[in-house]
Amino acid sequence: MVFSYSSSPATTGSATTGSATSGSATSGSATSFSLSLSRSGVCFQSSEADVRVEGSSYCSVHVSRAGVHAAHRFTGEDVAAVAVDEEGGVRVTFEGGIPGGTPGIPGGWRAFCTFRVASDASGSCPLLCSAGLLWDPSLAPAPGLAPPLLLHTVSLFPSSLPPSTPHSLDPLTHCYVNSYQSWGFSGAVQAPTPQPRHALPDFCAGPFHLGGEAPPGRPAADAWAGRGAGWYKSDSFMSLTAGGTSAAGCHAGDGELGLDAACGTSAVLGFLAQRTTFGVITADRRLETVGAHASYDGVPLDPERPPPPTEPLFLQLLSPHHYDDEILARYLTRAAKLNEARVPAKPPPLGWCSWYDFYERITPSNLLANVGNLEAAKDAFPCEVFVVDDGYMTSWGDWSSLKSAFSSMRSLSDGIRAAGMKPGVWLAPFACDKGSDVAREHPDWIIKRPGSKTVPANSANCAKWFYGLDATNPEVLAHVASVIKTAVNEWNFDVLKLDFLYACCLKGERHDPSLTRAQAFNNALECLREAAGPDVFIIGCGSPILSAVGYVDSMRVSADTGPTFAPTFPMPWWDQANLPCLRSMIRNSVARAPLSSRFWHNDPDCLLLRKSTHLTTDEVISSASVVAMTSGMLLLSDNLSSVSAERLTIVTKILPVTNAPAVPLDLHLNTMPTAMRMLCSDDPSSSSSRSCCQVAAGLGSWCVLSMSNWGDSPTIIGFPLLELAAKGGGDHGFHTFNFWAGEYAFIDEHACEHVRLPLRTHQTEIIVAKPVTPGKGLYIGSTFHFTCGLEVSSTALKTEARGGSMHVVLSTSTARGKGRAFFYIPTANTSGLICDINDKVCSQQVNPWKIVETDVHGGCVVQVTCALLVGKPMKISFIW
Repeated sequence: MVFSYSSSPATTGSATTGSATSGSATSGSATSFSLSLSRSGVCFQSSEADVRVEGSSYCSVHVSRAGVHAAHRFTGEDVAAVAVDEEGGVRVTFEGGIPGGTPGIPGGWRAFCTFRVASDASGSCPLLCSAGLLWDPSLAPAPGLAPPLLLHTVSLFPSSLPPSTPHSLDPLTHCYVNSYQSWGFSGAVQAPTPQPRHALPDFCAGPFHLGGEAPPGRPAADAWAGRGAGWYKSDSFMSLTAGGTSAAGCHAGDGELGLDAACGTSAVLGFLAQRTTFGVITADRRLETVGAHASYDGVPLDPERPPPPTEPLFLQLLSPHHYDDEILARYLTRAAKLNEARVPAKPPPLGWCSWYDFYERITPSNLLANVGNLEAAKDAFPCEVFVVDDGYMTSWGDWSSLKSAFSSMRSLSDGIRAAGMKPGVWLAPFACDKGSDVAREHPDWIIKRPGSKTVPANSANCAKWFYGLDATNPEVLAHVASVIKTAVNEWNFDVLKLDFLYACCLKGERHDPSLTRAQAFNNALECLREAAGPDVFIIGCGSPILSAVGYVDSMRVSADTGPTFAPTFPMPWWDQANLPCLRSMIRNSVARAPLSSRFWHNDPDCLLLRKSTHLTTDEVISSASVVAMTSGMLLLSDNLSSVSAERLTIVTKILPVTNAPAVPLDLHLNTMPTAMRMLCSDDPSSSSSRSCCQVAAGLGSWCVLSMSNWGDSPTIIGFPLLELAAKGGGDHGFHTFNFWAGEYAFIDEHACEHVRLPLRTHQTEIIVAKPVTPGKGLYIGSTFHFTCGLEVSSTALKTEARGGSMHVVLSTSTARGKGRAFFYIPTANTSGLICDINDKVCSQQVNPWKIVETDVHGGCVVQVTCALLVGKPMKISFIW
């Protein structure tokens, strides 16, 4: 049996078995493709790339009954029927009992797979597929067995070779893994290096990481004590990259920057949703065997109500890509659309959170004191959201039982609102303390340990144990809805930070055993959003990632930050996964940067500015750079009375946030990515580009690069500036500005092919590179804003045969203080150069402007020192 499905730009797709047409579907793609299903497996071919899954089963199932486990693979030998469904997909039905003859395991079930070649405006043709089970009474006449047959996993391509292509000459070398929820490790791992895992024992941290489960033989790779040493496991999606050690320019060694775009073909596999099942992707240590597994959590199989099919699986191969194109971009875009992501058009709000300075020691007094501090500092940091974090309630779960210091949450929110900020409050709506009133009065609301009807399932936090509330129980949902409505309607909070959301996903016994953990979590999210209403800004935290798309406005994407760069004693300092520290915050914030502005606004966690931490100034600047480049939510969390003017100035230099997340350049090669790139342009047509920041007319186009040294000793990073910065320019070299150092340099067209940048330990530098155009004046940049462009409100340039003029107006909505701006003036006759500020002529002897570079393609570079104040635009003019 060979089943073919094909389409081309000029024809309508058709499905054929042998010579007989089985159906047709219309394709609007500009890319031709064909899909063949045979007894040896699946072959998907397109003009972009080939996906071959041969000599493999189509899908497999893992079931159990009365403790007896069995698995069955459906191959081409089991195909009973092939047809084209209503949406143009190819549906293959497999016949045969599950698993056929194992003692105690009844037959009666058969499987189906649906394959669809999806097209989009870019001409991409990824393969989408899903699988499910059907009851066939003719195969087993005895439904309703006691104990029932339990379904654990349904796997697609469970033992396939990874996608391959004739365009790829290098083996797959790296895989990108995504953790289950906010705090776990996400990033690239080079095969066969073990996947980083948490250092704490499972009874302390296991529930944080228990997402979807792979079938037996593929244990969780991030488990404690080395279990799963032979497999990589990624929740929701995974990418595999070829050529990471042998492709030219790709190897990161001896200070040379390894770049994703210099590598070979990449494969992306990912479930597009997690509303019915938690999905995981697995790969062996040699990256030769991959599988996609939907976790059904042992729900009983009911002939009257078959389990939902797996969520659609996205499978795509990408040829070597460009620096402004992310490997995961098409997968994430399609998942965002399917889940109706809430992506606000505005940049993320600026905020303050009480946690990292006061922790649980908050009082109305110290909170309102910081409201006053923020109001006084609004010119430097125009705070929009003030979040009251943990510490106002007597116990988790008893949210309306306030500590004695808090007489009224409404009076607190009114005080915040009176200062011009939106009040926000922290809740963990599906968690409760062991000693809470909720736990004591409603033990039936608590998820029980697997196999027990009385012992609660524990979840751990640092020095705290708590229970998870059962989101399949209608009484729990009613209780949680009441809590949320109280916070929004009675307490009058506009922003909700909802934490430890995974608590309702703990593995265990539930009120409704027919629902998977993913379905229970979807119940929880629907309850939260409906109770809050459509206009409340929800920040998710401690949440399964893909499941929350479409429900939250912002999502915490990293582990907690902390007052040290790496974990320190008494915590396990060797932890590489998720213990609170700046390194964990930075790694995941960059690794998950592609999610921002696609799924939601990323929340990278708070910036810590006070000098009483153990963070160096370089580390504070690095964390600010990551927030700026990834365009994440910017939240401070210091008692502002303890923050120096020097540290607060770091924040003013990244305001406003751009809403244009940068593209990590080595995301799929480095566990701690070191380079990111964003574009700035005055071209209106570039506004559709996610990673392009729109600037004032007349400024042109350029790139902003960040380079970081996450190592524990100084280093020199070499990178190809011409490749990274040239967008139709660079023939005459670049004006470069190292923003944090405040240093200008001209790099000529020969030297820009390879630039070396020295970096201190944990230092980040932002490099702005603007192409030189001989004979044309240019605003190069300033120390006021890291883009070297958003501080400009207008420009005017006039060039004549014997001279010219340039006028640049700088303006700001945040206090900048004194800084320096740099200009390229296209004349070598500096003696006749006139500079005026706000229409007052300045001389070099009286005012601080000076020529810092001469003979740059017949022109010079001028530095002007000035102060930029709120509401006071500054016009800087040159006449030559």
